[in-house]
Amino acid sequence: MEITDEHSSKEMGSSDLSRRKFMHGIAGVGAVSMLSPLSLLDARADDRISTRLSTLAYEGTEAQGEWNLTDIEGEIPRGLYGVLYRIGAGQKINHGKRLQHFFDGDALLAGFGFEDGKVRLRMKFIETAERQLESAQARMIWNEFGTLGQAPWPTRKLFKNQPNINVVPWDGGLIALSEAGPPARVNPKDFSFEGPYDFHGTLGKDMTFTAHPKIDPKTGDGFGFGLHRSLDASIRVYRMDGKSGKLAELYSLPQYKVFLVHDFIVTENHLVLLIPPVTFEIFEVLAGVKSMAGTMKYWDRGEMRIVILKKDGSSLPLEIKQPPCTVIHHGNGYEQDGRIIFDSFMSQGDSLLKTLKHYSAASLAPTATPSRFRYEVDLAKGQVVSRIEKSPAQEFPRFDLRKMGRLADFLYTLELDAIADPLGTIRLCKHNLRTDQIQRVEAGRGRIFGEPVFVPHSESGAEP
Repeated sequence: MEITDEHSSKEMGSSDLSRRKFMHGIAGVGAVSMLSPLSLLDARADDRISTRLSTLAYEGTEAQGEWNLTDIEGEIPRGLYGVLYRIGAGQKINHGKRLQHFFDGDALLAGFGFEDGKVRLRMKFIETAERQLESAQARMIWNEFGTLGQAPWPTRKLFKNQPNINVVPWDGGLIALSEAGPPARVNPKDFSFEGPYDFHGTLGKDMTFTAHPKIDPKTGDGFGFGLHRSLDASIRVYRMDGKSGKLAELYSLPQYKVFLVHDFIVTENHLVLLIPPVTFEIFEVLAGVKSMAGTMKYWDRGEMRIVILKKDGSSLPLEIKQPPCTVIHHGNGYEQDGRIIFDSFMSQGDSLLKTLKHYSAASLAPTATPSRFRYEVDLAKGQVVSRIEKSPAQEFPRFDLRKMGRLADFLYTLELDAIADPLGTIRLCKHNLRTDQIQRVEAGRGRIFGEPVFVPHSESGAEP
């Protein structure tokens, strides 16, 4: 088992990329990447932002280019080959306007090319039509998820389809993903923007698409969902054909409001969506008076709904109501003896959502950080038969994708600094799902981890 680990590094042959800019960029988009103490000390001279480590780590960078990385702590495994793609918000100031939300910022794509113990980095902003127009007019025209644009109403645009959440290989290229519209197609060699991607006409013009599609590495097929931007606010669930690149709709699930649904779970025969009582008041957004995040509401008297769907679309949805909570990400899921067993990461109330909204504030209110919960659902009874809190202060789950939908032995997460900095990912954790033991790796003083990935020694290599 190898986990790619981009530690403190500096560029070679470039006078345009400072150490500080590089470290900010790599912390935002790298896998198991870190912000160095040198970068932290340098950044504290900037009095425009909080000096909390989690704010500094995701402040972004304007750097673009290609570099050989030579100042590396530890050793890059010589058997590690290929390209690790990462994407994130590349800047937190848009033409003089400080962006307010953790999710705001133009998409910066990074590719870490590994070969023979060496690593080369390419970074480039995705030049969407929105970014190009704002650059041409030298002002922030579009509303971002948590920040209103600078252009006066009604010339200000309401929705910026910002593909800064995830990037995956698909249909012979890369698709960069947001949740405000269709994906962006990107050339995997030079990172040039090739236009919006609608899955060859099978994603409707009034549809969004999830930032977390699930693609089976063995078959190349996948599953995803999107939000229908209309009065029914329905969630449309799709099968993704790995050969044609097209979507086939499996379900349309009408909703009475626009709900926050970010991730989902795949098992051998089922798809599982968890819908928390977190909604957006879309008419306030359409009126131009608030950003999406500004209209977000948590209904503490509401309920969290578990919706279970057959992967072949052959049965009606099974809906199970649970106590209210905020849920964003999930681990793996599998089926055993007529039950679905999965891991989800949940927090009480909406304090986490408020923290994301005000992530750069000088101080943060007490935040209910997510915990890992293990669920067991009895399909015949249509009931949750077990819900156990396993690990507090956990987020950003990853697992061996070869085990998607099947029993996996391990789950990898980041542990949050629940007291001092609730967005500070200070430990990398390896959860043994059979014994409930946890191995931890400390980021170290002045550093935090970025999201991990699991890289096996070989296609058939066992997960140790």
